[in-house]
Amino acid sequence: MKKEICVPPEIKQTIYDYLSWLDEIYTSKNLPIEKRPLLAACYIIDYAFQTPSNIGKDELFISLLNYTYPVCVEWYYNLYGEKSIDKKLEEKLYSFVEIRGVPYRLNFPKVITQKCENNLTWMYFPETVLDDENVQGYIEDNDVIKNLNISEKNQLLQTIIKRISYVRTIYFNTMQSDNANKYNKELSEINAHIEIASKTFVETYNTGISTSIWEMFFSAELMIKQILRDNSISFSNIHDIKKLVEKIPNDKELVQDDFFSSFPNYHDAIKYRYSELVCHNFEKAIQYYDIAMSFIFKSSKMLKRHFRFPNNRVQLRKILNK
Repeated sequence: MKKEICVPPEIKQTIYDYLSWLDEIYTSKNLPIEKRPLLAACYIIDYAFQTPSNIGKDELFISLLNYTYPVCVEWYYNLYGEKSIDKKLEEKLYSFVEIRGVPYRLNFPKVITQKCENNLTWMYFPETVLDDENVQGYIEDNDVIKNLNISEKNQLLQTIIKRISYVRTIYFNTMQSDNANKYNKELSEINAHIEIASKTFVETYNTGISTSIWEMFFSAELMIKQILRDNSISFSNIHDIKKLVEKIPNDKELVQDDFFSSFPNYHDAIKYRYSELVCHNFEKAIQYYDIAMSFIFKSSKMLKRHFRFPNNRVQLRKILNK
């Protein structure tokens, strides 16, 4: 049985005082109401609590988040009602997996909630795959698994874990980065183009896989441009990712990534977009997808993100159990 986290009244009142002040600022900036509870909780943790030197920043953040975030959610719910609940947390993320040459859609949650006793809910923010997740259940038509041998099932499991982990990590690194509010449209597009590429494999199969090459290329380009924005580095509006990467200071890993030797260059990627080049090799297109995902995954870790809480959980009261 999970223990309920009790917030001392003195701490709760301090959080309330911060929230009253912060909400005036958020209102003046027209920040969406559903974004405010988590943003406020992170701000309060950063500025209202002393940081012991013997505790790691991320470890302390998770501990304090369990106190602060539920109070913020409750305060905002009492003030704004249903408008304060971020419905996007209930949305799915997407990828795909190929089984014996046939692509199948993967639908999996962004955030995992687990109800328990006393009107409490544990909320997990998984950036990889949780130990007890039934990932094969995320395959849209998972009856096909029954016909696989042990070796095929093991290979399939590894592919699913890798693809889910990449998509989740990229999603959280972008949408919870320090500049997620300022550049919400640009960051959202990174994930949107990855999703379009994934759906292209499933929905068009061999007939439209060429466009997936462009979608993955463009997502990588958007990621690098966001890293440059994060570091206040100016750049030209070009598609040459190699030149853009070379602008990143102290980078040794990305510039040598397989993406530049094994993925089509920007000239060819644009041709795939407009069907001036056509990819008829399904396995080759999947290889390109995985190369690009690996590159975007590595790049996403370079986005500025003050706090990280991969695969950790916070506890909420009955609002999420309604």
